[in-house]
Amino acid sequence: MLEVLKVLEGTSLLAAVVLLPASALLAQRTETGRMRWDGVERTYTVRVPRSADSARTVPLVIALHGRGGSGQRMVRWSGFDAKADEAGFLLVAPEGTGDPRGWSTGFAPGGAIDDVGFIGALIDTLAGRYPVDSKRVYVAGHSNGGVLAHRVASDLSSRVAAAAVVAGAIGVRSGAGNVTRIETPRAPVPIMIIHGDADAVVPYDAIALSPRGSRPIPAPEAARFWARANECAVTEPQRDTIAAGHVVRDRWESGCRAPVVFLTVRGGDHGWPHTDRGAALDATHAIWEFFATRER
Repeated sequence: MLEVLKVLEGTSLLAAVVLLPASALLAQRTETGRMRWDGVERTYTVRVPRSADSARTVPLVIALHGRGGSGQRMVRWSGFDAKADEAGFLLVAPEGTGDPRGWSTGFAPGGAIDDVGFIGALIDTLAGRYPVDSKRVYVAGHSNGGVLAHRVASDLSSRVAAAAVVAGAIGVRSGAGNVTRIETPRAPVPIMIIHGDADAVVPYDAIALSPRGSRPIPAPEAARFWARANECAVTEPQRDTIAAGHVVRDRWESGCRAPVVFLTVRGGDHGWPHTDRGAALDATHAIWEFFATRER
């Protein structure tokens, strides 16, 4: 509606409604929102599907950018804006804090901001403004945003219908071997983990030490953590390959309270996998396909 009023500046609201076809009033749109949380003003970008103007509720996908990124860039760069328009879900991409902009995950110094609490409050705020289906709230994140997605799935397990993490760790292991990681969730959460085995930023197998002497917990270990958390009856996954053999797929599904899917992109780097950029896998498509059938 804001776009409508800008185009027809000087025309009365009633006239604008009469002159424009219903399709124009029910178009997809991008909005910017602000809210104050824990004494800090937070901003977020919302992609609103046409279906959100109808009487029925719509799923909500929360997309979390990596360190140094932004919500607006995450929306476009991941392709989640086009997927939201196509599939009809509400997409929100909130902004982190600091310089460079990022998320407080509890695994690094300076974690004074309760970003998990912020995401919970954001869900409540959006549910008060849009017809959000509370049984279909999903979270996806990349890199530092992927770490927060792990944490949100764990800490808000009763509210999250499914989660997806691209190139993000569940925690860190210090040079002395001490481990700091997310807590076991109180409720099972379906989760998809996507990680390139050539990732030089968040190493797949965590061989390389960071300058602080700590290293991320390996991606395969993260997948097994979630298989245990979801009480899967088997320890070894079903394994096959997809994308012409370029992606190894491990699945824990049999006897699980919630499924775990772990996709290893052979030769994949730290970027968000996108076939338009030469990747073997389109992460956004795979994630939405995983989310689409899940509900809390």
